[in-house]
Amino acid sequence: MTLLVLTNVQRVRDLMSASEALPANASLDTVIGRLVQGVSAEVERYLDRGLNLEARTEQFSPKRFQRTVHLQAYPVAASPAAVVKIASNRDFAAATATATTDYFLDAPRGLVKFDDPLDEGNGTVQVVYTGGLATQAANDAHLPGLEAAYPDIVLGATLWAKVLYDARHRVGASSKGVKGTFIATAGIGHPPPEVKQLLESHRRLRLG
Repeated sequence: MTLLVLTNVQRVRDLMSASEALPANASLDTVIGRLVQGVSAEVERYLDRGLNLEARTEQFSPKRFQRTVHLQAYPVAASPAAVVKIASNRDFAAATATATTDYFLDAPRGLVKFDDPLDEGNGTVQVVYTGGLATQAANDAHLPGLEAAYPDIVLGATLWAKVLYDARHRVGASSKGVKGTFIATAGIGHPPPEVKQLLESHRRLRLG
């Protein structure tokens, strides 16, 4: 799957005060750019959802009486239409698509809600769909639209990248490699409290 870049070098620079603003420096921008890549991946991991808008195929193992499955990426695009199949033998190529009258697709939240309880099984439900926040574009051209729709996520990623940049020389911080560059961090993978507050409402709900 493609990584959706959630911020960029200029946005990180814009968070810096006049006293800490960096002079134009290609090497520093390279470091910040690598932080942006690493933080984008960490935000996706923390949110526990796929962020790039692309075609996906997922299988689910419902428990007894379960009626709902939560897709990895959302919102779910209207076109192409999602296809849901149920096959006790997992032969989805031969299975008939479940009628849309037998379930409700909550596209904004990525929930497939079945009218009747599902039978318990391993990998017996398949959903083919297109979902995610935005499609990664060349030169990060997707960022203005992403920021307009999900300002908390873009700001959270930007702030996290700045926190890591500020911590790169901090005594006692741990060392972490991000796309080939080693930086000092306060624990990438664990967002700072101010970042966590921005991201929390966007985390995927775990069901079952």
